[in-house]
Amino acid sequence: MNTPKIDLILHPVRMRILMAVAGKPMTAGQIAAILSDVAQATLYRHIRLLADAGMLQVVEERPMRGTVEKVYALDPGQAYLNADEAADMTRDQLLRTFTMFVTSLIGDFERYLQQENIEPAREISFQKMPVYLSDEDLIKVNQAVNAALLPLMGSPTSKGKKRRILVSILIPDADEPGE
Repeated sequence: MNTPKIDLILHPVRMRILMAVAGKPMTAGQIAAILSDVAQATLYRHIRLLADAGMLQVVEERPMRGTVEKVYALDPGQAYLNADEAADMTRDQLLRTFTMFVTSLIGDFERYLQQENIEPAREISFQKMPVYLSDEDLIKVNQAVNAALLPLMGSPTSKGKKRRILVSILIPDADEPGE
């Protein structure tokens, strides 16, 4: 079965696996501990699909009680859609992709709210604001955001640090009054 890249990425369980491994190589057991609400057989099947598609790479193999434990890392060149792939999508595919993306965010937020001892006023922020950007401005904003955030993706965990999910969505405002 040759599953389209977008379908591999946007499946809710596979998206959570990719997010778990982003910036930190992990074994299937470590991924299972994070995604404890996913049945083990289901999780292992999705990890295998992502590895077969090249989105996860085996970066280490460790002997473990008569078997080999694999350590997986994200291949960022494969785990995201590039501009050419996005440009080839139809409007229906774009809408479906965006809907799945937003649905995954809702799932992330719901799992956050189900935790004990949360502090929403301190821990979360979301906003929507219009900004006026030329195409050149948009390129500069994207480059600046990437330059600021990419070094943080691989930063090590330590006491006092909490993993956070940063989402950025830039779309033209269809409701903007004519110029």
